[in-house]
Amino acid sequence: MRNLHISWLQVPLWTLLVVACETTPLGTRECGGQCYTGPQSTVNIGECRTGTWACVGANTPVCGNEVTPRVESCADLLDLDCSGKVGDGIPQLGVECDSGLFGDCAVGHSQCLGESLVCVPDIMPREESCVGMTDTNCNGIINEIPFEFCYEGDWAELLGSNSACRAGYRLCFPGATECIGEVRPQPEICGNNIDEDCNGLLDLGGPDQLLGIDIVVILDRSGSMADELASAVDAIQLFALGPNTQHLRLGLVTIGEERLPTTFRRFDLVSTATAAMLLEAYRLPTAGGEEYIYDALFDIASGRLPFTWRAHTQKAVIFIGDEHGQSMRNITAEQAHNALAAEEIIFYGFVDTMNVAYYSALITDSGALHEITLSSLQLMLPEVLKPKCGP
Repeated sequence: MRNLHISWLQVPLWTLLVVACETTPLGTRECGGQCYTGPQSTVNIGECRTGTWACVGANTPVCGNEVTPRVESCADLLDLDCSGKVGDGIPQLGVECDSGLFGDCAVGHSQCLGESLVCVPDIMPREESCVGMTDTNCNGIINEIPFEFCYEGDWAELLGSNSACRAGYRLCFPGATECIGEVRPQPEICGNNIDEDCNGLLDLGGPDQLLGIDIVVILDRSGSMADELASAVDAIQLFALGPNTQHLRLGLVTIGEERLPTTFRRFDLVSTATAAMLLEAYRLPTAGGEEYIYDALFDIASGRLPFTWRAHTQKAVIFIGDEHGQSMRNITAEQAHNALAAEEIIFYGFVDTMNVAYYSALITDSGALHEITLSSLQLMLPEVLKPKCGP
C-alpha cells in the first residue's frame, strides 16, 4: 500500500471551520472547559456569568450553569441585562410622566416602588405661601394657605352679643395675604338693637343715633301704696337688671313720706345695676304723708332737687303713685309741665285710673300715662325706658 500524503490544500473547507470552532476566547469545547454563549461584551458584567462545557454522550457539548442577559423588571432591581447599569433595561423606567397630582407636583418620572413601576412627582407637595402664582401643595388651588380666621381691627369689637362686627378668613393674593369677609365697625343705625360701631353700646355715640336716657323715678311711699309699692320696685329692678340697659341711668325721689317736707331725693342718677340695689331700701311704704307730686316735678326741672343729667341725653321722669295731683306751694299741673318742657324732660305716669285728669296736662307728645298695676309696669316699663333716636 502506498503511503498517503495529504496536503492541507487538499482538506475540505468545512473541516477547517469545525476545527476553528473548537477554539474560543474562553477555551476549547472540552468537557469541563469554561464557556459563555451570550454576547462577549456582557461576560461577567452585572449578573452575567460564564459556565462550563458539559459533555453528554456523543452529542455536541452543552454550556452549563452560565448566566446570560435577561429582561429586567422592578421585581429584581438587578443588572439582569448585564449592561453595567441597574434598571436601564426596564421599559419606561425614568421616563417623564403625569403623576396625577396638580400644580408643581404634576410632572414626574417613572420609578420602581416595590415590584411596580409608578410615576413619582419630581416636586413633592409643600406648604403654600403667597409668593408667586403656584400651587405648591398640589391640591389644584393656587396660593391656598391653611384656613385662618382674621380680623384687622380690635378683636374686642367682636365680643358684644349685639356686635355687628365679624371675623373674616385669610386668602392669598400675589405677594401678600388679605382678610376677606370681615365686617368692621360702621356708623350706628338708629333703633335696630344692633351695635354697628362695635363699641359694646347699643345705638349710642353719633348723629341721628339713639340717645342715652337719664330717668328720675318718683315713688309714692304713702300708706295707700301698700299694695303697689313692692310690685313697682320689683318691676323696676327686673328691668334694670335685664339686658341692653347700658344706655340708662336711674335716680330716685320719694314723696308721701311721714316726715316733712315729705319729698326727698334719695339717690342721684346711677347705673341700672346700682339703682336696682339701692331701690331695695324703698319697697315698703311709710306711715304716710302728703304726695306733693307737682312740687317734686317742678323742683326736679328747676334743679331744686339736683340731678347730674348727662349732656345730649334724653331726660325723663317716671311717677308711680295712686293719689291725685297735689302741691304744698300751690304749683299747678301746667306750671309743672312748663318747667319740665323747658328742660326737655319727658313725663310718664303710672297712676290710678280715677286720677288721670290730674296728670294728663303733664303729658307731651313723647310722654304717656299707664295704669298702676304690676302687669302694666312689667309690660310698659321696657317701652317707656326704650331709648329714642335723637339728632
